[in-house]
Amino acid sequence: MLDCRLDKHELAELRAAHCAARDVREAYRINAVILLGKGRAPVDVVDALLIDPDTARD
Repeated sequence: MLDCRLDKHELAELRAAHCAARDVREAYRINAVILLGKGRAPVDVVDALLIDPDTARD
């Protein structure tokens, strides 16, 4: 998998979008991107968010 780390500015923008999200599914997606952007492994993101691995890949 490619290294998709995000810088502090990008993470701050995503956190703001996460707080503003009204749809729970959208918030989960943003949260997954934040975790991956901080260097977490996909398997850790799936475990932390309690989502199906196939869902995370999509």
